[in-house]
Amino acid sequence: MSNKYVYGLGQGETGMHIATRIKRYLAAKGVPYALYQLNCGVSLSQAVSQIGIDPSQVAVPILISRRQGQWMVVTSVDRVLSCGQLSHVLHEPIRLVPHHDVDKLFSDCAPGIKPALAVPYQLPCMLDKSLMRKDKVYFVSGCPSILVGVDSDEYLFLHPHAQLFEWPEFEQLPTSTDNSELIIFPGTATASEHDQLDHIMPLAAVPETSATANALLRHQELREDEVALLSFLDEHGLISRQLCKVGSAISHKPCSCSHEVIEHLGGCKTYDLALACAIILSFRVPLRGPLGLNSVWQHALYSSILAESLLIHVPKHHQQKLTNLHLTCLLQHVGVLLLGHIFRPEFIMLNKWVTCQPHICLSDFEQRLVGLGQAHEILRFGYAQLGGWLLKRWRLNQPVIQGVSHQLLSHSETPLVHMLQVVNYMLTCHRVSYATLSDYPEHAFACLGLSLDLVDQHFTQVAKDYPRTDQLAFTQAA
Repeated sequence: MSNKYVYGLGQGETGMHIATRIKRYLAAKGVPYALYQLNCGVSLSQAVSQIGIDPSQVAVPILISRRQGQWMVVTSVDRVLSCGQLSHVLHEPIRLVPHHDVDKLFSDCAPGIKPALAVPYQLPCMLDKSLMRKDKVYFVSGCPSILVGVDSDEYLFLHPHAQLFEWPEFEQLPTSTDNSELIIFPGTATASEHDQLDHIMPLAAVPETSATANALLRHQELREDEVALLSFLDEHGLISRQLCKVGSAISHKPCSCSHEVIEHLGGCKTYDLALACAIILSFRVPLRGPLGLNSVWQHALYSSILAESLLIHVPKHHQQKLTNLHLTCLLQHVGVLLLGHIFRPEFIMLNKWVTCQPHICLSDFEQRLVGLGQAHEILRFGYAQLGGWLLKRWRLNQPVIQGVSHQLLSHSETPLVHMLQVVNYMLTCHRVSYATLSDYPEHAFACLGLSLDLVDQHFTQVAKDYPRTDQLAFTQAA
């Protein structure tokens, strides 16, 4: 299998991420294992099928609260379950452990990711017998892009006190109003978070894309056809005027019409800027404030310009995977705008906190919002997942969705995410807009072959070359 990277006894020779407690436990038990690279952009079932693994061999955990406390129930990812079915098997009422408690329990894992190993997390466990009938068992490592594989007898050895059980044949889902909640397995962060948001998001409050954005998304061939793009922009005067201001600032050349913007920036970059401008028009968010339109635009422009300047220093095999870098930088914080559009009281509170403590990351403040009002079930996902979900709903391409959704994932294997983390860390260090990433993303810098000094030099040059970026951001927002 080409996606298999390493065999070892608790060793991580490849540098691919395994949750700390999982790695230590495998090493302590002397269990050999293999690591596999997964595609993060699809569900777990699809990802394992792509590399030739049967989904019925992939173990996933369900965290439940029962009379004896919290338990981990492990079954295969291809099984569709409800709380009512679990209650039927256990002969007692149960409920799912809340997401914020799960994330605290699996603190060494990526948000929303739960490895199917109970002992390292001091949880009693129940194992589905059907998994033990397979020759191998696989489970996520704590990072959504890495799968761990062990022999099934070794997997049972790793759970010495587990209770084994079998699922009865269910003719239909239980009808209990208390326990008919469908259990959606995590798979990958993107798939599961977006699936859950589909079920709980108040769709009536979600903004629709502007007519101009819709037209651009329907005709993505304009990105490669400069003549057709010019004709489109000339028909949409507002976007054209905005582009002239942006094009003049970025190219250092006067742009009085769309033709000159395309001539100076190229068709692809002009298309991305036009789409970003049009999408911003979809939100009703205050202009001013630390998270207002002006601030979000400022961050978008700085990050896109800085990322573009760093491309020449990135290995060529990574450059080929960064074709959507410009658009992803411009749209990476649409989740912030969505939050402000739907949840005005919480957004006002978030702005106050950022004003008082600008050095604290936005994602840390979001955790404090959880539990305020009826929005808590949505706010817990964070601006990155909210933005990715919205872009998926608006049918942007998968690399942009994945980049926006995973921008806070500490051990992603995606160059696009690495570049976002590098530029966001630098913008946080220099206090541009609002703080997004305060911890040094060593993995991202190493994967892209960039040094902190080099990136800092580029930021200094960008700040010098583009003195109008702050004013430009305000003009765009206005």
